[in-house]
Order: sequence, then C-alpha cells, then structure tokens
Amino acid sequence: AEFPLLPACEGDVSGNISVQTFRRLVRQTGIAVSGDELRPVFTGIMLEVEEEKITMVGTDTHRLAVGRDNWTGQGAAAVIVPHKVMQEVSRLAQGDEEQIIITISKSQIFFAFANLLVASRLIMGHFPDYHQVLPPEDQFISSFAISRQRLIESLELATIISREISRGKGNVVRLRLDEGSVNIYASTPDEGTFDENQEALVQGEALVLNYNARYLLDVLKVIEEERVIFRLTGAATPGVVLPEAEEARRDNYLYLVLPVRVSK
Repeated sequence: AEFPLLPACEGDVSGNISVQTFRRLVRQTGIAVSGDELRPVFTGIMLEVEEEKITMVGTDTHRLAVGRDNWTGQGAAAVIVPHKVMQEVSRLAQGDEEQIIITISKSQIFFAFANLLVASRLIMGHFPDYHQVLPPEDQFISSFAISRQRLIESLELATIISREISRGKGNVVRLRLDEGSVNIYASTPDEGTFDENQEALVQGEALVLNYNARYLLDVLKVIEEERVIFRLTGAATPGVVLPEAEEARRDNYLYLVLPVRVSK
C-alpha cells in the first residue's frame, strides 16, 4: 500500500517559539476550550501571530483564556487549530529550550521540531473577537489578591460539599469579599456546610459571587505564580483572574470567567 504524501510545508507566515513557552501557552489556554463537537470553532485554540508576539486564546463561551508571549517570525495570521493537535505537539516536543518552527498556510498549519513534522488542517469559522469581551479598565469595581495554593485547597474541600451545577458540569461555591479576607462557602442539604475564610488583600466594593468551582480550579492549577488576583466588575458580570505579577500590565496571561446565576 502506498503511504499518503505529506503536504508540502509551505506557508506565508512562519516563525519559532521555545518548547517551554509553547507548552505553557497551550496548557493555560486549553483549559477554556469546549468539548462540544457541534460547535467546532470552540474546540480549537485561536493562534494569532504578528511581528514579535504570539497569542493563544481558548473559550467555551462561559470562560475565556488568553496567553501571550514573544515570537520570532515574519508575517501575521490568526487561525484556529484543533486543541488535540496542540496537545499532541506539546506531548511530542522534548527539551524546554528547543525551538518549534510554526508555518501557517491558508488551510493548514505545520509544527517542525527535532526530527518531526506535525501537519494539521485548520478549523474554518469565525472565532469571536476576544478584545471585545475583555472588560475595559473603568468597569472593574473590586479586586482581591490571594494565595493560589490556599485557594485551591479551600475550593477542593468546598466542591466535596457543594451542589452540582448539573451532572458532571461542576459545583457552585460562593465567595464573599470582606475586609482582609475572602469567605469561601458551600452547602447542600445532604452533605452539610463548608465555610472558611482565607486571608486576602481586598480592594473596592464588597461583593458576593457564585462560581463554578471547577472553572476556578482549572485556572488556579495552570498559573505558576504563588499569588493570583481576581479583578471583578460585579456579582453577575465577568471577572478576570491573573497572576498577581501580571496585574499592572495584563499582557501575558488572563482568564475571564462569568459568575453562576443561582436560583434562590
């Protein structure tokens, strides 16, 4: 039997990125990608490259993750790449300091590293303009900075008790902002109550927010810094989670998440 020929690795846009940076961007944005095959655009990571910057974006319409870093290349493009392909390249590429050469054509993308070439079709369709979803600076009314690991521990305990949003989709936890602390609360008639305060630097209005705990745990586990900051626009409107060090410039990683509406 004849093997199918590999497509020629040609494209108008190409450049390179370290394996370490590529893996981190895929890990940090892949958490927000949808698993719904009926909406293929949201099962991919949007990959945008320009002269010196590479951006990856994932969204399932309930949350959105944006990761950026430096890139050495020529040309500009914005394409949607299947998440599974990005995960596979991350798995196959070895050595943090090694480079991955990315080449983009009209309908395909190529990843060359070590002695491997991975080729994939692009997902065709319209990816939402993530710039329009991000709240402008003047909409933020509250924020809190908190230990990432301590919040993970509280949320994992709270999810044991909290009620399921719907089967397998996650659990609701309530966060209440107080002066100097955030209260994490969850309860169900069967399991009882979880109620804990975590020290935090709280600024702005005192808010009470309900979140899908899984959405928060997903982002807390892919941020590498010790402390995270939540910047909030209201109790029922999008908030942004980012490493505390990024707070001043918001340019390397951020995660937008919507609170859950809870029926009384």
